[in-house]
Amino acid sequence: MPSHYIEGREVWNCDRLLQFLRHPNIVVDEHDYTPQMNGDDFVALAGWKFNVSSTIYGTATPEQVIGSWTRFQNDMGHYIMDGLVQPFFYRAVVDANSVSFQELCDHEPDLIEILRLSYWYQKCCRIAANSTFPFKRKEIRQKLTGNLISNIEDYKTTVIEQPIDNLDEFLEKVKAGVISAIS
Repeated sequence: MPSHYIEGREVWNCDRLLQFLRHPNIVVDEHDYTPQMNGDDFVALAGWKFNVSSTIYGTATPEQVIGSWTRFQNDMGHYIMDGLVQPFFYRAVVDANSVSFQELCDHEPDLIEILRLSYWYQKCCRIAANSTFPFKRKEIRQKLTGNLISNIEDYKTTVIEQPIDNLDEFLEKVKAGVISAIS
């Protein structure tokens, strides 16, 4: 089974991603770009399922992660969240086609970072409701829309039409955009 375990506990699983790849046309809809409950401890996103307390935060629940995503999406915009998921999904497809199942499962999926970002954002909204976080929220939105999304748009493609020429360069731009939005 395409899963990663730590001390006998499943941490993540890419079975759905591999199901996508078994078909000649990869079709990912909005449902796959939004976190979904997957059992009591897991959230599914773009072909992966993640054990929330093992990958996001020790006391987090799937309901909190999905609520955090919804809050972040409502504050930032649907197109930003879709724009964040697409390149990480693309990288997962490239990785799944170029490494062994074991290597794929042993490496922490980048998609976890988007879930962590939205969870962090929700925590900051709650903690800093009466401080300067509204100003920080505006800055995060500006950095995501100005830097990250424009970098993603430069490379936006479908998996079948044309591959990204320099995946490492593209992923560095995405990572810089996410780091810029957080800091």
